[in-house]
Formats: sequence, structure tokens, C-alpha cells
Amino acid sequence: MKRDDFKKNAKRIVVKVGSSMLTSNTGYLSKARVNMLVRWLCDLKFEYNKEIILVSSGAIACGMDMLGMKKRPHDLAYLQAAAAVGQGKLINTYKSAFKRKGVHVGQILLTVDGLHNRVPYLNARNTINALLALGAVPIVNENDTVATEEIRFGDNDNLAAQVAMMTNADLLIILSDVDGFCVEEKGKLSVMHTVDKIDHDLKKHIKQVKRGTTVGGMESKLNIGFSLMRLGLPLVIANGGSVNILRRVIEGKKVGTLFLPSEKKQASKKSWLAFAASSKNAGTVFVDEGAEKVLVEKGKSLLPSGIIKVKGTFKFGDAINLASKNGKVFAKGITNFSSYDVEKIMGKRTSQIKAVLGESQYDEVIHRDNLVVLGS
Repeated sequence: MKRDDFKKNAKRIVVKVGSSMLTSNTGYLSKARVNMLVRWLCDLKFEYNKEIILVSSGAIACGMDMLGMKKRPHDLAYLQAAAAVGQGKLINTYKSAFKRKGVHVGQILLTVDGLHNRVPYLNARNTINALLALGAVPIVNENDTVATEEIRFGDNDNLAAQVAMMTNADLLIILSDVDGFCVEEKGKLSVMHTVDKIDHDLKKHIKQVKRGTTVGGMESKLNIGFSLMRLGLPLVIANGGSVNILRRVIEGKKVGTLFLPSEKKQASKKSWLAFAASSKNAGTVFVDEGAEKVLVEKGKSLLPSGIIKVKGTFKFGDAINLASKNGKVFAKGITNFSSYDVEKIMGKRTSQIKAVLGESQYDEVIHRDNLVVLGS
């Protein structure tokens, strides 16, 4: 899907907004900015007949304002306290703004550990689908008050990508305080209007900006863009401060940066694997260079012959990491064998599996339909 297709074919749209778009120059939540955003979203909903899912930052920033915090705290407990205080104010502000447009909202707070399991993941997706069917606008945020350092989305750009893939959206729009994906070359800053191929050399030219009340940045957006390109979902990064920016994106205007999908949209299971399946505590299989090449470039299944090492404990049906011999995780997949059995058959030919294990229900350790290559 290209820019010219958005108006007609992007039926379900996820819009992510950062704290900088919702707050005034003083750092306080701005009702005027919230009202402006809601007006834009309702234009898409009613004028263009779009289904809208909003992923909104701002709870911590609201809490910091209400609690008199000058800087974003580093301590997790204080971040959680700020979120606990600010989340109510944030959702009530949205509720009032949407009510004036005759629209109900539904608050959904998600955690990483709540999505890495397939069943809670599907339950969250079904709830969002039901809200949309009822004409409401789901407003999604991370449940900061219960998240831990080990199980956080990292930033709401990543959360928005997960929500977009989980709900089978047609387009993700990230509204930031920059004009698009910015790169710096020879001291000059420029915005790329289109990223049409996965080029990791772009990381060398990233211009990173850090702010006191926000997290994330250009490298995060690039990694997400690459992952979505592989999964077949278009991403637009645009400046939320530009007038009628959502309308201009939907109309196909050349604003912001479009990450153009390099493949057709992937199945729901691959989307879950790419973004939601647990990886930090998952088992890992390390593969040789030949196996990595055919998995990445040719989309093949993982055979035992290409495996050189197993780390961690896992069982049949678990989502596990695939890493190169230098330790870089480049893919995820659902395994057909336990870690105990993989250690026995690694390096073996497929024809040898039965002799080693006494039975052979599968030829592949991970079938290509249950494997996804990561974008970063």
C-alpha cells in the first residue's frame, strides 16, 4: 500500500501520539492540543469512514505535572507512581473531548508479559475488535504501574507497532515532534520522505534527540520501520504539530516519512512472533552462517543441521530466539522440539532424527510458516 492508496484502502488505522504532542511548552497537559487531536481523529472516523485505534503516551508526563516533578525520574517506582496519578487525568481528558463528538472511548492498558502468551494476546485483540464494532475508539497505553524493567515495551512506538499488527491494521501513523525520519550527513539534517528498502547503513546517519519527559528516538523508529516493512504494514512518521496532518497523510500528500512495505502482509501468527512473543527470557538456538543466510534471504525452515548451540530451556510449541554464531538475535520461531531434543539432534541431517530420538514427527526444528525474521 502506497500513499495514494491510503484514502481508499487503509480501513483500520492506528495513530500513536507522544507526550510532546499533548503537552504545552511548560510541560503541562494541554486540553487544546488534546481537543485538536480528537478533532482530527474524528474527521478520519466520520469523514473518511476509518476505524481508529489511538496509542497514547502522556500518563507519566501528566503525573509528573500533577506531582510537581521537574524531570522524568529514573527510578521505576517513581515512574509507576507518576503513571498511576497521571493515567486517570489523561483518559478523562480524552473521554470529555470525544464525548463532545458523540464518540465513546475504551481504555486498554497492556503489558509485555500479558502479550507474549498467545491467549491473552488474542483476548486483547478481541476486545479491541469489539470496541471498534461498537463504534468506540480504543485508547491504548502501557500499564506502567505494573510493568518492570525486564518486561517493558521500551517506548510507545514499539507498543503501537504491536497493536497495529495484533489488530490487522492497514496503516500505522506515528505523530512525533519532528517532520519525519531524520538523518544527518555532512552536518546537514534532512528528512527522508520514503524508505523503500531495509538499509541498516541508515543507522550511521541518525540524528538522535533526547528530551526530559519522553523516551525513544530515531533508532527505535528505524528498527520498528524495518520490522513492519518485513511484515507488510506501511508506517508513516509525521510531525503532529503540522496543521491537519492526519488528513494530509490520508489524502496521500508527501508529508512525513513513509516506510514502504517490502513484502505482503504476514499472517497473524508471524505478527505475534515478531512483536509480542517473549524473547528476553526465551530459549535461543545459535545457527551457522549458511543456515542464517537461507533463513533470512530465502525464507527456508530451520533444520537441525544448521544448529551449532542451544541456550536455555524450552519445550515443544514455545516461541524461541534464533541467533547468529556471534550472538545477535535475527529471528523468532515456534519450535517443534524441546531444548533437550534439539541438543541431541543439532548438526545432524534430517534423516538422522528418528535414529537419534527414536521417533521423527517433524523434519524441521522450526517450520518457515512459524518463523519470522526481525527487522533490526
